[in-house]
Amino acid sequence: KSAKKSQGGVVFLEREDLSTYLDTVPPLARAGLLIKEGLVVDPKVYLEALWKYCTSLSPDITWEQRSLVDFETGLLQETDYDEIVIATGAGTTRITSPPVHIPITPCKGQNIIFRLLDGSERESRSERESRSERENKITPVKMPVISGRYLVPIRGNRLLAGATFESNETEMWTPGEMSFALDSLIPILDKIHTNITQSYEAVETITGVRALPDRTPEGSIPICDRIGVIGQNPLWILSGLGSRGLLYHALLSKFLANSICSGDAGASLPMAAARLRSALRSFDCAQGGGESVHGDAQAPVSLERGDETGEKAGAIMQQESEADSQGPMDISDAFSQ
Repeated sequence: KSAKKSQGGVVFLEREDLSTYLDTVPPLARAGLLIKEGLVVDPKVYLEALWKYCTSLSPDITWEQRSLVDFETGLLQETDYDEIVIATGAGTTRITSPPVHIPITPCKGQNIIFRLLDGSERESRSERESRSERENKITPVKMPVISGRYLVPIRGNRLLAGATFESNETEMWTPGEMSFALDSLIPILDKIHTNITQSYEAVETITGVRALPDRTPEGSIPICDRIGVIGQNPLWILSGLGSRGLLYHALLSKFLANSICSGDAGASLPMAAARLRSALRSFDCAQGGGESVHGDAQAPVSLERGDETGEKAGAIMQQESEADSQGPMDISDAFSQ
């Protein structure tokens, strides 16, 4: 279905076609999808370029580090900001008294960075192997492969592999552990690219914590909604992006920014993402009072269609960006084929 919809951008491959693109075909693979224009994104470079572009739009856009949460009580504090958006990922779960229950579950994940062994290192390993092991030796991974887990070639002859899914609350915010990551991932990665440790050496782990949303009839959809007020300041949330932050962040941020700027109290947000409004209640952490938020001025729109106000605002922002002397942002360094 994906191949048919893509009009050539995605190609369905039978098992016998996989060897055209992969040096080693996963033993359990029955078929595959080739994404012709797929890209590998370096998140750090991408986010730095994105922030640079934002600051180029106006001198009034600044980064200010200020705590809005009392670390002893976990309570949100009143502030002088006009609007407040909770966008702290899995850290959202550390806010102990939000105005409404936020169905986010933290999930720890570890990636492994592998280094490609050079010829002499591989030969040294070969001397300690049996003949059958030498015959099953693999070549380097040349293109990203996703099958349950993933293998992604990155700069410097390195390989990014991942990721674990860990739910142990006592170790959720602790540093990664190489031995655990290897034990968890190697059996799965070997089914994607046989005998991977014969050509690569694990050199580093990267650890993060996902913000997993509750599962709805539509699937695991992120949360984007207005959830109350702090004093007189509207309080919003954008969280629960799980492992799909790159996919969702720009789309939902646009919806959220348009809703804030239009003053529609969240009524134009996608219905599937704005699912907390039924539980909205008054919230004022300073005085114990405040206004109720209903946001029922108009029906929420579907995630599949844009709302008219949002499209107009998006068009205006695009025109202003094109007229800006700084020009469009250049994030080409963050992407590689």
